Amino acid sequence: MRQLYRGGGIVIERFNIHDRLYIAQCQRRLTTAIITMVAGVMLIVLLEILLIFFIGSAAAPLVTSLTWAAQCSQFSLIIPAFAIVAYTIILAVRLIENQALSLLVVVACLHPLTAIAIAYIFCRRLRDDWRRHGINATWRGVSRDELDKLADVNFCRRCGYNLEGNVSGVCPECGNSIGAAAS
Repeated sequence: MRQLYRGGGIVIERFNIHDRLYIAQCQRRLTTAIITMVAGVMLIVLLEILLIFFIGSAAAPLVTSLTWAAQCSQFSLIIPAFAIVAYTIILAVRLIENQALSLLVVVACLHPLTAIAIAYIFCRRLRDDWRRHGINATWRGVSRDELDKLADVNFCRRCGYNLEGNVSGVCPECGNSIGAAAS
């Protein structure tokens, strides 16, 4: 785990703009799933506290409603848990160059709590890499507007084709207009 955090192959430079956008999108979705999970757990704790407070009182219908709400809230945590596991596995496969370490991380991510810990490491490492490249990154990741700053002008933003020496202003691979021709 120390190798993973201290630079175990997570290097943004080796990805083209499409991969960077995909990684940033996965990072943002992962943090959203974690926020949803934390909010859901807090809701369940609040409902359980209210349930304890009203048990033994004359408010039997309220106790029944609170019990039902707590059970529904617990069930609703399944979706963010699956999202956390899925996006952490996607980032592990994409970001870790060492296949053995990547496989180890994927297996470890099958448990949601381990996936959250590994997701934290990924998000922190990615944030540091984004900032090192002059991108305004927060704990939630990078917005697409900020990521566009990172795009290399010598590559087509649609298909990633190398436009070095292109003077036509059109990508020969996909036909996308590139505005100012690449130098």
